[in-house]
Amino acid sequence: MLFAKQISMENLTFQVFLEPKGKHLIKEDTWKQNFLEVIRTNNKTIEFNTDFYRITALPFYNSNDEKGFEKVLFEVL
Repeated sequence: MLFAKQISMENLTFQVFLEPKGKHLIKEDTWKQNFLEVIRTNNKTIEFNTDFYRITALPFYNSNDEKGFEKVLFEVL
């Protein structure tokens, strides 16, 4: 899990679910990859007291696809 705070006028904190995954485990954890995709496409922002929290996710991180992961990471944040 990654927590990141946006520097702006509003207090926005990102809560990002991410998971490193070895190539040999990707196929058997397809269900989890799909779940992370659902979280990412819903991209919820909730308010708690005076702060805002954006709940999102990234695809599996695998060193064979670092560029693809990095692209989605910058889109999410």
